[in-house]
Amino acid sequence: MNLKFGTDGIRGPVETKVTPEACLRIGHAAGIVFKELGWDTVLIGKDTRVSGYMLEAALQAGFLSVGINVRLLGPLPTPGVAYLTKTSRNQCGVVISASHNDYQDNGIKIFDNSGVKIDRKIEMMIENILSEKITSLPSVEIGKAKRFDESGPRYVEFCKSTVPDEISFSDLRIVLDCANGASYKVSPDVFRELGAETIVVGDQPDGFNINQDCGSTNPELVKKLVKEHRADFGVSLDGDADRVTIVDRESNILDGDDILYILGFANPNRLGPWSGIVGTQMSNVGLEDGLNKLGYSFKRADVGDKYVSDLLSKEGWLLGGEPSGHIICRDLVSTGDGTIAALKTISSLVMLEKDPKDVLSNYNKIPQINESISVINKDIVSDAEVKTAINDIKSDLTINRILVRPSGTENKIRIMIESENKKTAKKYTNDLIKLFESKTALYTPNKMSHPLVIANWKMNIPSGGISGWIQSEMVSNNEEEDFDSKSSHFKFMGIAPPISHLTELKNLFKFGFLGAQDISRFNDGAKTGDISADMVIDKGCTFSILGHSERREFYNETNSLVSEKLRICLEKNITPVVCIGESLKDYNAGKTLEVLDMQLKEIFTSISTKKTVVIAYEPVWAIGSGKTPTADEVNNIHQHIKDIVQSIAEIEAISVIYGGSVNCENAKSFFQQTNIDGALIGGASLNGKDFLDIYNDFLETF
Repeated sequence: MNLKFGTDGIRGPVETKVTPEACLRIGHAAGIVFKELGWDTVLIGKDTRVSGYMLEAALQAGFLSVGINVRLLGPLPTPGVAYLTKTSRNQCGVVISASHNDYQDNGIKIFDNSGVKIDRKIEMMIENILSEKITSLPSVEIGKAKRFDESGPRYVEFCKSTVPDEISFSDLRIVLDCANGASYKVSPDVFRELGAETIVVGDQPDGFNINQDCGSTNPELVKKLVKEHRADFGVSLDGDADRVTIVDRESNILDGDDILYILGFANPNRLGPWSGIVGTQMSNVGLEDGLNKLGYSFKRADVGDKYVSDLLSKEGWLLGGEPSGHIICRDLVSTGDGTIAALKTISSLVMLEKDPKDVLSNYNKIPQINESISVINKDIVSDAEVKTAINDIKSDLTINRILVRPSGTENKIRIMIESENKKTAKKYTNDLIKLFESKTALYTPNKMSHPLVIANWKMNIPSGGISGWIQSEMVSNNEEEDFDSKSSHFKFMGIAPPISHLTELKNLFKFGFLGAQDISRFNDGAKTGDISADMVIDKGCTFSILGHSERREFYNETNSLVSEKLRICLEKNITPVVCIGESLKDYNAGKTLEVLDMQLKEIFTSISTKKTVVIAYEPVWAIGSGKTPTADEVNNIHQHIKDIVQSIAEIEAISVIYGGSVNCENAKSFFQQTNIDGALIGGASLNGKDFLDIYNDFLETF
């Protein structure tokens, strides 16, 4: 199970990453670890995503199976779960939420018995047993589940208790945006019961509209409503209400840096736990200068509220946060809490009898340009040309700071450039975005410089011999003057001849790639008849077919054996072409995906590589029969294959090609599909002209 904790738990698409199976495994593995730590009960809260109920059931099943008791809190802000966890005994907390992401994603956040997100040591303990077989304790020992209906009211009372008695909200009109998320019930009650006239939006969740054109990542909605209703403040929470953006009566948007400065300004104490404030690498340098002038020390943590929390604990300080609006007031709460941060900020301004602009005029924010670009492979940030461009920008004396980093929660690269010269900063930001866009193809799975259209001759030799086949391909070595253009034209072609003809083909065919039809799982020794990886490399092979259906049928090759050969290929830097497929019986029974899932999991689980892996889907019933599934069927199956492999293995470049009676008549219909990255061709490849026509059809659509 290829699941790793990021900067804010585990997060991703429900269909491919944070699946019911994944949540079952997380609950099972985390439950085992919790018992070792002496935690016997877990509180489970969630936001309002449609997938929450489904994942909640899977998660609690995992916990119950190992004897952990479960208390279901229902929709509740992440900090509400942290609060209840902290005030309970021998209990820990789990939140099912993807925070500010859209509804298609979900995630898991875990809190220890002090209400703090678990540390890396505990995360690794959980990760290490995620792939273990799931077993249940005897029925008499399994955990028990029950609902905890008082979770919302208890959290509401706690939030209200953080506002000093002498502070009144009764004269305030506040616009509150709950992002159609976890706070839609509790946060409006907090502000109303404190006496504020509260105008609420984003309180009608339907499972799909969480964070949709609302919430802390879209503060323009509240900004507009504050102006329309002549409100004193606007408060925008995100999907799980652990971060906040505030709007003042003049419709100025206050980010996390502004909130930290206001809280620091309002606090008269500069000693002991109040002597310093923690920000992040994204915090504006103006905030640092401003807080220093107020007498505070200032330190930067890595991006992520858990890292802010860790540094606060290390320094013994009580206040920290991020520009995104994660504000941690450790004198009141153990984690970022958007509602509490808003209450404390508004209370501070009421106490000071000042508007935000009066306080914020005391510090000078340096203009920042913040942009994000969506990517498939976040390793693009380490590209040599990208690094050079970043260093060139750093050398410009007009630039205060530049930070380019992969997001810890989304497939995005974040760019922040800070400079008094906003125009220059914007230009550099746009230049970096263009550079990332120009390199995206190099870092996109399924776009690779390895063979994608492969001729598998099996034990056959073309009727005109190797030289006749080459002539019909019109790629004879005699045409040296056209070598460069032919090298480019045939860079996606591979040929896997009988082993006895590798040398001849190597000497005649100069443009594509040579491959083996199989390799041994052994690399040396007394293994009569076996062909090792080193042997085929010596013959010029750069790829090898593995697990072809004929080898499964005639030699009883198992998925386990194919997995061993896969590891040999990766170790020897041979591109593996792994064959999978279902029988006619399984196809007719509607078990295609079930069979493929089993094959993929037995072959690829725990595989980790930065090399390219090719998977050939070859429905056994279609090979040599003239029968084929429709192009749409194959396209959907290929997408499923990619999703499954990406969920169980760490493979950066996956290409899925089709191998089942591909010929001149049907090739183009397959190649026009977005998820079909090429073909593994048997009989039709023995005629050089036919194979060239198929290959050219591929190039035309590719």
